[in-house]
Amino acid sequence: MYFKNIADITSTAATAFSFGLQSCNMNEDELEEIAVELTKSNTQNGFDSLYFAFQSTGHLSVGNRWQEPDDYDTRNHPWYKKAAQSDSKLMFSEPYIDAQSGELTITAAKAIHNEKGNLLGVTAGYVFISKLNEIVQILKYLEKMWVFYLKKME
Repeated sequence: MYFKNIADITSTAATAFSFGLQSCNMNEDELEEIAVELTKSNTQNGFDSLYFAFQSTGHLSVGNRWQEPDDYDTRNHPWYKKAAQSDSKLMFSEPYIDAQSGELTITAAKAIHNEKGNLLGVTAGYVFISKLNEIVQILKYLEKMWVFYLKKME
């Protein structure tokens, strides 16, 4: 249930970013304002940030306004590469250490393509494992309840 909610929010963010890019010709700063609003309205759902990673530049429009270092290229990250190759299907990353916070993180991501099928970038949102642990702590009070994070082997 929790991961379905994360998936639904990421897909909604992808729709918003796609509309901003393709129908409104928004630039990186304008898309960042969308990311900020999406992040504000979804932090209670466990997201630290929602963002859009541009295929053309490797830059980010980030909902928590993090400014990536000059040598940072999002296109080199495993979650970006996997989403870019996933034919616009939502995917979840393997757990990894977040560059900004140093926390163990999982990213939900979805590629956005234009009408010609060209990759515009990837919409993503990340959730700290510590947030999942908070949910597990709440659930542990329910009798006979087990919580697992399973990932299908590819």
